[in-house]
Amino acid sequence: MKIVETKTSTRKSKPKKTSVNYSNWDPLTQAKYLYDLHQQLGSKINRAEAYELALKAVGAD
Repeated sequence: MKIVETKTSTRKSKPKKTSVNYSNWDPLTQAKYLYDLHQQLGSKINRAEAYELALKAVGAD
């Protein structure tokens, strides 16, 4: 007699990550994110430039 072992997965599917909607962020939060991102990447950008870019992104002048 042959014993057949069946394998069942005990892994549960992870919920799918939703992407962040950056357009819902206020300009100051976007500016901080841009500044931190540029610092991590080694790019030279100052906080004023990051804030100006964030204002342009949300359409505020």
